[in-house]
Amino acid sequence: MLDELTFDVAPGEIVGLIGPNGAGKTTTLAVLSTLLAPHAGEVRIAGHDLRRAPQDVRRSIGRVPQEPALYPTLTGRENVAFFARLGGARAARLRRAARRTRRSSKSGSLRAQTSPPRRIPAACSGV
Repeated sequence: MLDELTFDVAPGEIVGLIGPNGAGKTTTLAVLSTLLAPHAGEVRIAGHDLRRAPQDVRRSIGRVPQEPALYPTLTGRENVAFFARLGGARAARLRRAARRTRRSSKSGSLRAQTSPPRRIPAACSGV
């Protein structure tokens, strides 16, 4: 349960949450990324009300999970495209994400195997 949580994040600002176990970091991120509904209060992200416009909120944010679930049989680009389509990304956005992934991985055939590179989930979060 979150109690009396208030903060603002400026456009372009990157935020990290730190605190002891049980402090509400995971719950906060789950609410902000629309995985959990808030029980009370107001949540606005990029001007969108989380309760009224969750799709708009999802389009405005990126989230990289602590333990990314990538498909080992897909290339880095294919993983990015898959997750982008799940999020409803359009073709132009997919092409931009694929270019970012290609630039950040020296090989276009990068496989997400035993130790998935963090750049692939980061690219997935940006589409």
